[in-house]
Amino acid sequence: MTRSMLTFFLCALILAIGLYAAIQQSENHSRARDLAECQRLCEMIEAANAQAEARALAHLPGEKSVPIAANKLNVPKARTLDQRP
Repeated sequence: MTRSMLTFFLCALILAIGLYAAIQQSENHSRARDLAECQRLCEMIEAANAQAEARALAHLPGEKSVPIAANKLNVPKARTLDQRP
């Protein structure tokens, strides 16, 4: 009788731990999805701020007004129709 009771409680404990782990994993997945969405929004805001800063620095009063150079941003210049490979 004692062995069967101990086995029953051990099985119940293992089942409870398994259920708790499944619930916790589900919450972690939803939290990770929310954090990834927040990170994407923050990255878009940072990109917009960097673009606005570059435009503001390109047009400071008292300095020569120069458009944002593609080579300063390490972006290759766009090819025209005459420059086809």
